[in-house]
Amino acid sequence: GAAGLAGAPQPPSGGRAWAGRRNSLSADGGKLSEDAIEAARQEVERSAGESLEQESSVFQHRGQAARDSVVAQKQQEAAAQRQEMEEQRRRQMQKDKEEEERRKGVHEGVRKQRRASLVAVENLQSLREGEAKALREEVLKTQARALAQQESEQIDRVSSQESGLQTLISQRSVFSSWGR
Repeated sequence: GAAGLAGAPQPPSGGRAWAGRRNSLSADGGKLSEDAIEAARQEVERSAGESLEQESSVFQHRGQAARDSVVAQKQQEAAAQRQEMEEQRRRQMQKDKEEEERRKGVHEGVRKQRRASLVAVENLQSLREGEAKALREEVLKTQARALAQQESEQIDRVSSQESGLQTLISQRSVFSSWGR
């Protein structure tokens, strides 16, 4: 009886259902009817089908798990990339802000320097104006002193000329009295 079953298809799982069927067939004294063979074949197919379904289901689950794993990994990578980009953007903004502050500081420094320069120029101008005024005053004083000196000298000359004339006049009157 076992020799007759040697060529029959074996289920992938080597299923218990097949073993049970074989035992019951052997108990009939090794006479296998067409119905028994058909029933055994159907049992084998059903068992194999179940086994395939189970394996397919396992593969599906594995495939789904693998897909889920890949999706989760991609999501993590995307999140990390987003975070990195956000961090870069924040750093760039900070750098831009610092640059703006520095530029403002430089501009402010330049403005202060320019203001200081303008004040210095104004001070210099007023100083020069003051110096020029003082110089003009000094020149005017010098001119006034020179004029006063000239005037004094002229007065002295005129006075001496007058006294000379007086002397001449008095001498002439003396001479004229002698002549009488």
